[in-house]
Amino acid sequence: MRLPLIFSCLMLACLASAHADTSFQGPADLRNQRPYQLLFLGFSPQSASVLPDGRTRVSAQFDIANDVLAPSPKEGAAVREDTETQRLALSYARGVGGGFEASAIIPVVARNGGVLDKLAETYHRLVGFDHPTRDVYFGRRDLPSYQSVVSFDRPGGDSATFGAAFGLGDTQLTLKHALLRGLRTGVAARLGITLPTGDKNHLLGSGGVDYGADLDVDQMLSSRLAVYANLSAVQIGRDSALGNAARSSIYHTSAALEYVSSSSSSWILQTEEGSAAVRTGNAFADGTQSTIAVAYRRRSSHGVAWTYACTENGDLFNYGAPSLAQIGPDITFSVGWEKRD
Repeated sequence: MRLPLIFSCLMLACLASAHADTSFQGPADLRNQRPYQLLFLGFSPQSASVLPDGRTRVSAQFDIANDVLAPSPKEGAAVREDTETQRLALSYARGVGGGFEASAIIPVVARNGGVLDKLAETYHRLVGFDHPTRDVYFGRRDLPSYQSVVSFDRPGGDSATFGAAFGLGDTQLTLKHALLRGLRTGVAARLGITLPTGDKNHLLGSGGVDYGADLDVDQMLSSRLAVYANLSAVQIGRDSALGNAARSSIYHTSAALEYVSSSSSSWILQTEEGSAAVRTGNAFADGTQSTIAVAYRRRSSHGVAWTYACTENGDLFNYGAPSLAQIGPDITFSVGWEKRD
C-alpha cells in the first residue's frame, strides 16, 4: 500500500504556516490519465467562480502518467496496458460578461515507453507490491520495461491494439455561467463540446463530437477550509476507432478539500470518479475509474500560480475503496502554471 505517500503530504500541510486568509484557489486541474479516459470530453474540476467581464486566465498543465493494467482474462477479456502518457494541455479562458466565461483547451499528447518504469518497479519492489495483484495478475516482476501498448481483446467481440503515438488531442470548448455566488457558497454550470482534432486511429482523439454539461459547487467551511464538488454527464460521439467498445455516454464526479496554509499557498486533497469510457469486456478494467491526489499550489503577487500534484490509483488501498481510487494510471505527476489578468 502507498498510504505513507499520502500521509506524508498531509503532515506537511498540517505543519505549514499557521497564518491563513480566505484566498481559496479551487481544486487542482487534474483528470484520470488512463488513455481511454482522455479520449472524450472531460470537465476538469473547477470552483464555481467565474472570470469578470474582460478578465482572462491562461494556463498550461503538464501530466506524466505511468499506466500499467493487466487483469486476469478470467474477468472476461484480455486487457494489456503498459505505457506512459505525457500530456500538455494549453488553456485560455475569458470573462464575457453577464456571469459567463468562455474557454478553450488544446492538448498535445505523447504516448510511449516513457521514463518512469524503473522508478515504479523499484518502488513496488520496496513496498512488496510486485507480486500478482488484481491489476497485474501475473505480477510486475515479469513486466518488460519501457514499452508502449494499449490493447484489449473481447472473445467474439471487438478488439484493438495501439502503440506509441504523438500529436494533438481533441480540442475542448466550454461556456460557464455563475448560478449562485454567496459569501460562503458558489454554484456554476458548464456546457462543453469537443472538436475531433486528435487522430482517432492512434488513440489521440475520439474521432467524433462529444458534448456534455457540468455542475460546480463550492462551500467555504472556515477561513482555512473549503470543499468543492463537480458532477458532469457527457454524450459521446459515435465515430470512434474503438467501434462498439466506446460507450454512448459517461458520468464523472469529483470532490476536493482545500486547506489554506498561508496567504499565497494551499494544499488540496482530491478524488475523482467516473464510468469507463471504453468497455473492454474485462469486469475489473471496466469498473469504477477513479483516482486520488494530493496537490500543493502557490500563487505569486503577479497573478501567477504554480500547482504540483501526485495522483494514485486503487493499489493505494489494495483496490478496496473504489469510490476513492480504483482504475487509473499507477502514478501521475503533474505541474500546472496559471496566469490571470
